[in-house]
Amino acid sequence: MLSALLTILYIKMSRSFRTHGVISGINYINEAKKYIADHYNEDLQVTQIADHLGISRSYLGTIFSKYANRSISTHINAVRNDKAAYFLATTDISIHDIALNVGYNSRQNFTRVFKKQYGMTPHQYRKLYGKKGKKHTITDDRNAG
Repeated sequence: MLSALLTILYIKMSRSFRTHGVISGINYINEAKKYIADHYNEDLQVTQIADHLGISRSYLGTIFSKYANRSISTHINAVRNDKAAYFLATTDISIHDIALNVGYNSRQNFTRVFKKQYGMTPHQYRKLYGKKGKKHTITDDRNAG
């Protein structure tokens, strides 16, 4: 009888820990996304985000990949690129200045990463979606996944 009760207790505690782990992981991801949204234009490092959350860099990378279905670096770049796409479509700010304003350290790096996400260079994007071009909706992925 005692053995059966201990087994039931063990199962309930095990389920509780697993559920708590998922909730904690999702909370960390949401906090990381908020931090990225607030600091995307800085020289943002994964270690800095992990330190802000009070967890290790490797744990943050693991849970981010698990619950957000992409790496944290990919998410940072996506946030930066979405902000850049908005500026490209709505302003005449130079591409170089946009790159620096959204957190890239060079126009070349910005162009490479932007093209990987959007399938075109920032110049091509501006030409297509600029003030008189087509409309393109920028999604706010901060709270997704």
